[in-house]
Amino acid sequence: MADVLGVDVSHHNGQIRWRAVAEHVSFAWLRTGDGVKPDRRFAENWSGARAAGMLRGAYHFFRLALDPVAQADRLCDALLGLEPLPLPPGILPPVCDIESGGEGLTKAERARRVNTFCERAWERTGLAPLLYTMAGWWSGAIGGLPEGLDRFALWVADTRGKPAPMLPAGWGEWLVWQYSWSGAVPGIPTPCDLNRWNGSLEDLRWFARLAPEGGTDGRV
Repeated sequence: MADVLGVDVSHHNGQIRWRAVAEHVSFAWLRTGDGVKPDRRFAENWSGARAAGMLRGAYHFFRLALDPVAQADRLCDALLGLEPLPLPPGILPPVCDIESGGEGLTKAERARRVNTFCERAWERTGLAPLLYTMAGWWSGAIGGLPEGLDRFALWVADTRGKPAPMLPAGWGEWLVWQYSWSGAVPGIPTPCDLNRWNGSLEDLRWFARLAPEGGTDGRV
């Protein structure tokens, strides 16, 4: 089975030519912000990825020290300012990017705040979020997969180049694997994050609520 590849980007990746990107990867997640700070290229990136016919989703870099509801609302306000409800087919679930912070909080409180973010994003978008994290941080900061968080699929970051990623404590499978932080994709002017979907392109299209098409190429 051919690898189904995607990217995730933020304003740090500069001005992106999305039609060129769409010739090489099947999906993209676009950052809405970092904590309380908006990503200044989210709307531009979203509109470009949509015009290029890409499967696309929104992610937010979550800061444990800040209000989780306010951060989920930042993601949802950015996304729902550009798309109607219910979200059209072709849009991937929102993502809570959690990979650092939480000093001074207990493991239970960190887990509660992550769960609060996810529940709020789910309530407002109608789609169950993914959790993006890495084994080392999650296993130390959360320590496992508490009840509630086990409802959310895993997007795991592991750039070791092994045949399979190292999973955080508590998870037995992954849905998306970020395997490089320095990829090169035509249309993106800077090194970018590269991701692999755990399944076929048809699986990904079903996940994005799209029926399979003859000769599918990852476009909406």
